[in-house]
Amino acid sequence: MTNSKRIKPMLFPAKVFPATSLLSSLIFGSALAAAAQHDETKVIEEVFVTAQKREQVLAEIPMSISSISGEVLAEMGAEGIRDIAFGTPGFTVSETGPGAQNFQIRGISSVAGRSTVGYYLDDVILSALVSPIIQPDTNLYDLQRVEVLRGPQGSLYGEGSMGGTLKLLTNNPAFNEWSIDLHAAYEFAEHRGDPNKIADAAVNLPLLTDRLALRLVASAKDSGGYIDFPALGSKNGNSGGKDSARAKLLFAASEQLTLSGMLLQHQADSESQHVADINFEFPGPTPQTTADEYQIYTLSGDYAFEHMNLLATVSRFDRQSLVVSDLSQSTLPSLLSFGPFFDPLTRPLIVDTFDIVPFSFDTDALIDVGEIRLSSRDTERLFWTVGFFSKRGYQLQEVYSEARSSNDPSATPVVLIDGVQSVDTDTQAVFGQVEYLVTDYLTVTFGARRFEEDLEAAFIGGAAGLDTTHIDKAEFSATTPKVSLDYVFIEKGDEVGFGMVYLSAATGFRSGGANIRTSGGFDDIPALYDPEYLKTYEIGTKLLGAAGNWSVELSVYNNNWKDIQIYQDYGGFNGISNQGRAEAYGIDWSLMLKPIKNVSVMVSGNYNDSVFAQDTPDKNKGDGIDFVPAWTASLSLKWNFSWLAEWPASLRLDYNFQDSSRFIRRSDNLILEADELNILNLRLGLIERPRWQV
Repeated sequence: MTNSKRIKPMLFPAKVFPATSLLSSLIFGSALAAAAQHDETKVIEEVFVTAQKREQVLAEIPMSISSISGEVLAEMGAEGIRDIAFGTPGFTVSETGPGAQNFQIRGISSVAGRSTVGYYLDDVILSALVSPIIQPDTNLYDLQRVEVLRGPQGSLYGEGSMGGTLKLLTNNPAFNEWSIDLHAAYEFAEHRGDPNKIADAAVNLPLLTDRLALRLVASAKDSGGYIDFPALGSKNGNSGGKDSARAKLLFAASEQLTLSGMLLQHQADSESQHVADINFEFPGPTPQTTADEYQIYTLSGDYAFEHMNLLATVSRFDRQSLVVSDLSQSTLPSLLSFGPFFDPLTRPLIVDTFDIVPFSFDTDALIDVGEIRLSSRDTERLFWTVGFFSKRGYQLQEVYSEARSSNDPSATPVVLIDGVQSVDTDTQAVFGQVEYLVTDYLTVTFGARRFEEDLEAAFIGGAAGLDTTHIDKAEFSATTPKVSLDYVFIEKGDEVGFGMVYLSAATGFRSGGANIRTSGGFDDIPALYDPEYLKTYEIGTKLLGAAGNWSVELSVYNNNWKDIQIYQDYGGFNGISNQGRAEAYGIDWSLMLKPIKNVSVMVSGNYNDSVFAQDTPDKNKGDGIDFVPAWTASLSLKWNFSWLAEWPASLRLDYNFQDSSRFIRRSDNLILEADELNILNLRLGLIERPRWQV
């Protein structure tokens, strides 16, 4: 390729300690003592998940799912979503700071439009209303488990769950058990950077025997910086912090009715984004501040009828975030061709004079969600779920960018964009899924969701010296079906293992939106961009050994993605348009093995070949999907043993591999390349039951 820029950035997670990490933790109380006990069996435990909005055994669901328990998260030392992604093949996260994350599953990745991955904390939708690159930060301490659902989940989870769905499930209070969990950590890098200091606590309070309990959780983290900013004279300048608190109340009002409520406060910030070159330096002259704060309020009620369950839940997600970026390297060269803005005789002078370009997004978002669903229970051949979903979302985003001069502070800054964008969306959906056992071995599943949205978007302000004030209204709708067929060829029992093969076809959907555009000079920018659709066809198998000491999961899939929402350059001003289609072929696999008592091994991976199937204004046919690695893989080894006078101990080794990936923007002759990642995590624990653990 000619006349292109090849930049190889190193994008690091908030936790980067490549050489040495020291972690100490104290755990008190009997509630967590069970997690510390030796693994005395050679049998793989059954795992239950709620991927299909009812509790099921993971191995019996005809879908590719990863489930990570809270105990395993603690053993891994996982602190953020990117730590989960490293150990979950096919799932990757691009993160530049708190509240600045982008998720992709199975190659469905985009920096335009809305998120391609559904993102939930319990039943609360965390996905950003507009941009997929500002997904909120979360705390993984004291979670029950994390579920990663691969492939479109359009029937049960709806708009945005195209590549898949990420679910974080918090621990419920225990009615009859007092417990306190205290955790402290000190992490440092051997050769550079400041240390991390972490403190967590969880308290379970039984308030009324068998009826009422409260769980309180609090966390604080002081993150040391490790990136230098020579232009600012700053060393280790990307330090930050994260604080969160959660209260969850559970009330058994009767044998049939259970009520629960949760309050959550989360705050995270960083003095600069976690972006650097290979020398851990960022050359730009602008501090890239990030901050993310939100509050969550939820109420839910679950009533058990004789043959069905009724669940009603309401939630509010109130978020404030700030992302400041340094666009000096990417924006200034484009000013040379910014015809509507600068006179040809003065353009070179302006570019030579102004060398600082900060760009900020200051966002306030409010999302109210309500859902009612009925699910069958205690049935033998027919299982069903039906529901109604409503979401009202409002987002106000202040956007500002200017060009300044470091050589001439008295020079008047040139304002590139200054305005306020508002998005008001009202969504309703009805959904249902039916599973029918045609025989004792053959099951047919059909699900569908009808989605309708009223959208109003406005922008008040100016850009490139032009008026950009406008109001757009649109209506979007879609029906997203799913059908699957699974056959059990080895029935689970005491003397045999388990074997199942399945086929599925599912549809994913991402709604449309409105562009920021001018009243003159860029008339070809479309007012609206349309929804996009994904069809995925999958065949898979799940096997469990007769002795229960090994399991295998394998799935092969084909993605057909059309009307893709991509940023396009309109003579120096960006807009989103629907550009062509892409195809992908991929495979997920995992192997769990317990070869001997107290030893467990897990090997998993994903191969994904995602490419554009036709030329577009920004992509050539055959270009890969942005930020999608071809290979991801992980290896985990755990050994429980006795050491130092018969003290129980645990040794865990995790190796994660993520292939290189690229971002291509041919209209700007720009190629960003991210190197492959190899991460090795070795953790040794000593346990004195039931009082404490290191």
